[in-house]
Formats: sequence, C-alpha cells, structure tokens
Amino acid sequence: MSQPIKILLVAAIVCVAACGGYERPAGPSLCDRIAVLQVRKNATDEQKEALKAAIGKLDFEPRYAQEPDGTVVFHILGKRDKEGKLVPVKPEVVASFNRLPGVERALPAGAPADCRLTCDKAPSPEIDRLREELDPENKDVRLDPKERQEKVRKLAELEAEARDTVSRCPTGFLCSNNQCVQDYNPRQVCNEQGDVASSDGQCHTQGTAAKVVYWILDFPATKWVFLILALVMPLASILTWMERRQSAMMQDRLGPNRANIGPIKLKGILHFVADAVKMIFKEDFIPANVHRGLFALAPILAIAPVFIAFCIIPFGPTVYPHSFWQPLDTGALAADPDAWAFSDAIRMQMFQIDFGLIFYFAILTLANYGGTIAGWASYNKWALLGGLRSSSQMMSYEVAMGLSLMGAFLVAGTLEPGEMVLAGATSSMSGSNPLNWLWLWQPVGLVLFCTAAIAETKRAPFDIPEGEPEIIGYFVEYSGLRWGLFFLAEFVEIVFISAVMVSVFFGGWQVPFLDADGFRIGGYVDEMTRVSTGGYVFPLPHGLVIGLQFAAFGAKVVLLCWFQLMIRWTLPRFRADQLMNLGWKLLLPLTLANIMVTALIKLLFMGT
Repeated sequence: MSQPIKILLVAAIVCVAACGGYERPAGPSLCDRIAVLQVRKNATDEQKEALKAAIGKLDFEPRYAQEPDGTVVFHILGKRDKEGKLVPVKPEVVASFNRLPGVERALPAGAPADCRLTCDKAPSPEIDRLREELDPENKDVRLDPKERQEKVRKLAELEAEARDTVSRCPTGFLCSNNQCVQDYNPRQVCNEQGDVASSDGQCHTQGTAAKVVYWILDFPATKWVFLILALVMPLASILTWMERRQSAMMQDRLGPNRANIGPIKLKGILHFVADAVKMIFKEDFIPANVHRGLFALAPILAIAPVFIAFCIIPFGPTVYPHSFWQPLDTGALAADPDAWAFSDAIRMQMFQIDFGLIFYFAILTLANYGGTIAGWASYNKWALLGGLRSSSQMMSYEVAMGLSLMGAFLVAGTLEPGEMVLAGATSSMSGSNPLNWLWLWQPVGLVLFCTAAIAETKRAPFDIPEGEPEIIGYFVEYSGLRWGLFFLAEFVEIVFISAVMVSVFFGGWQVPFLDADGFRIGGYVDEMTRVSTGGYVFPLPHGLVIGLQFAAFGAKVVLLCWFQLMIRWTLPRFRADQLMNLGWKLLLPLTLANIMVTALIKLLFMGT
C-alpha cells in the first residue's frame, strides 16, 4: 500500500511543478488605476478650488496637472482604506462629479485614451540593466552572493534617486519612459492580489487546485504519513525477515523459506506477511485477573511514542516545486528567498524546533512506560520482573544516551537535527562535505550514543527485560495483535535510532559533495549567505538532486539497521549486573569526559 501512495505524492509534486501559474504584467500605468476629471478651459480659479475642496472631503488623493495643450485635469488616485491600501474610486462616485461646476467630464478608472498625464524624467537605463541581471530566470548571468548583494543595493539607490527627481507623477508612481507607472513593491502588490511576485515584477497566480495541493503536501500530517508508509513501515517489516535470514546465514541454517504464494517464495520475504496475517487473526486472550485498562493501553504506549518521535527527523531537503526542472539558483535563494521561484517550498521535516533532540528524549522515554505498565498490569510475577528490569535499564542508559549527544551540540551549536544536517560541524565547509559530518568530530559520542541506543531498544545483548532463556518478559501474557504491537515497536525503534544517528552523525540526506545546485568539487562557503560557491560545478536539475538526497537518506538508514542486526547476532547477552555496571560505571563517566574534552577543544581551537 505504501508504494502507490509514494507514487501518487511524487506525481502530485511533478504535476504541480509543471503547471506553474499565469503571469500578470507588473507596473500598470497610471491610466489603469485612476479616475480623470477634465476641467473646462474657461473654468474660473474659484471653480477649480471648489473642485479641490469637494475631492478632498472624500479623502481621495488628487493630482492637479495642466497638459501641454492647456487642458486642466484632476487625476484621482483613490482612497486609502484602514490598512493603507489604495482603493480605486467607484464609477458612480466619479459620475457624480459631472454635476460639479467647471467639470468638462468625469471618467472612471480604466480609460487610457483620456489619460494623458506624462512626466519629465525617466529613470536611468542602468535600472533596467540591473533588473535584468538580477532576474533569477536569466541563466546567462551567474552572480556570486556578494556580487548579487552589491547589485541589489545599487538598484535600490537608483530607484530611490528616480523617485526623488521625478516631477508631475502622483505619490506612489514612478516616471518610466516619460509615462507615470505605478512605483510599487511587486511582492506587496502581488500579495494583495493573492499572488506571488518574481524578481522581474511579474505576479504569478495559481489556481485553487494548485494552492490546495501545495497546502496538502506541506501539511505536517501528510509528510508524516509519507515517511511512515514509504520508509518506516516497509523497512521495519522487512527487518523481521532480514534478521531471520541474516542469523541463518551466520549460523549456517536455511532460515525462512516456507511462506509462499503459489510458486512465489521470494527467498522467504513473504514470511513477514504471514506473520502479520497470523497476528491479526490469532485469538486475543486476556487473563482473568489483569487490569484491563492498563493491559490494553501498554501496547499503544510502546509503539505510539516511536511514531510521534519521527516528526523531528529531516528525511530530505527543502523542495522548491517551481524550480523542479532546472538547477537551483542558490545565490538568488539566499538573496531573495520569498521570490516566486522559491515559493510553495515543502520542507521535508514535520517539526522544526530549536530543542529538537530534547523533544526526542522526552517523547521516546514514554515508550518505556509501555513495558513497565504491561508487566504490572499482567498480574504475573514474571511479567512484573520483566517490567522492573525494563525500568532499571531505561534509567541506566537514558542518562548516558542524552549526555552522549551534548558533545555534538557543543560542536554544531544547535539541537535541531535539520540544522545539523544542513550546516554540519563548521560553517567553513559545505554541509555535503563528509569531513564536515559529526562522525569525524565526535567519534566517541557516536560510539557511546550507538551503545546506549541499542540498549534502549531492549535487544540483545541488552535484552534482559525479555529474558527469553529465563521465561521472563513484560509481554509474557500478551498474544495476537497486542503482542504484535510490542514486536513491531522493537523494529520501528531500530529504524528510528538509525534515522537519529544518520541525522546527527552521518549528514542525514546529504550526498557527498552534492550541493543544492549540483555536484561541486572545491569552492568555499560564503560566510554571510552560507552558500557554497566557486570550484568546479556539475549542475543538476533540482528534482534530480532531491531524488539523490532522498535515496541517500534511505540507504544510510538501511545500513545502520543492518549494523544493529549484526550486533544482535554477534555479541552474547549481558547479565543484569553487567548491564548496570556498563551503564553507570563506564558509559556515564565516558560521556562526561567527552563533554569536557569537546568543550575544551571548542574553546581553544574553534572559538566560543
């Protein structure tokens, strides 16, 4: 089921990216927005003053002008509303001016043949040249971030000078080619119309369907469902087969090979489908003396926090649908992130918050309550002993696991996984440089976190809460689908732990030397814009870059899941006392030492 949903979501992105929107010319002329009052040539000065007073009482913004042929006109720009926006004069109000003394005729807005207001000075041609160079759709001009910022500053100065030297244009209009055109902030005007502005002043309008599609794709629940159904659940399910197959290979056994659909066996992959069917239809037996409420709640508490914690995982880069088919202009993105080419961005992370990793610990700790409550509610001393072991193991390793990430926090300067993936350990190197990933800067923290995280999953060699050789386990009284939730939660947690290690220590979705605009060898990172520039660049379409980065994240997670399975079938299980000694007497002191050494190195060599 996950594959069709994945295909539909990708198809929706591609479809909307290809559709775009239609363009509305920017900078409408004055004649398109104003009402015109032509005054009789024989009108007296008193009549003209009376006209001014009548217009002023309505809070309109008039402009009095005398054309070269001697015609006297009032150009009425409109009326300001409460938000300061100009509202054109209503036609019926304009028609009422025909009754005023001295008025030849009153014309509503949109009568360009009767609007003859001109201006004395046009802006320098330099303005048009700079606008063309700064256009992100102009692929003939490639500017580095510093050059782009300098040209943006120069353009603003020239436009300000043009406004200051223009004569005979009303407030809010600019002289261009001897005609008064609206001097406006394209983004502000387009936003007022519900559109998005590009750097060339064009308003790009989307249909209702496109807006709804973009809203749905960027909705956190949509991204969560996509991540769970496209990666987490398929991988967690296939891990049940991988564990059996891998253990069989290591122990020289056949492994799963019996489940089939007719002649189709697929090397035993269908076993996890058979397991799911068996657990769904197996009898849900509940012992007589259990606490029914807590007994039913425990499996949910075991699996729900793991699914919730996935909301902090950055599983891909930010997607810019309007730039899907061409290389991403990272310089333009840094200079003007609100431009049309970068609008409707979809960030591949559900929950972005500064304390992201703390949120992970806060939520995932709740999963341990599932095992503890299951043991207590089962009314079985063996189950209760398994629940107590689960609690003691959680307290032993939760502290070490949290402190093991403090070194990464000191190096990266943030607890937000998305920022760790994007920036890496230092701002002097690109986030796609493998030497900038934290595995190199925090090798001790990586080993400590991996050890504590495996203990958190309660798998061998840290599986004393289950204690299969001792017939002890907090879910000993569970059967059917309830037991299946505990079983599935264990493998989902393997995927989650792998995703956290990938995001913090292995660059997340980053592909070595693949920046947002393509593969880059050499170059440097601009300190102001944090954009990679220079070097040899092999540009790639934005859509292809996204696909490679999605694939990189999935491949890294799969490799770390495989590594955890290797640990499961390689090391013997600990005794309870050995496990406690490892947590309190070895991991905890090492994490504290790693924090102090990292802080000292940060202070002496990396600055504060």
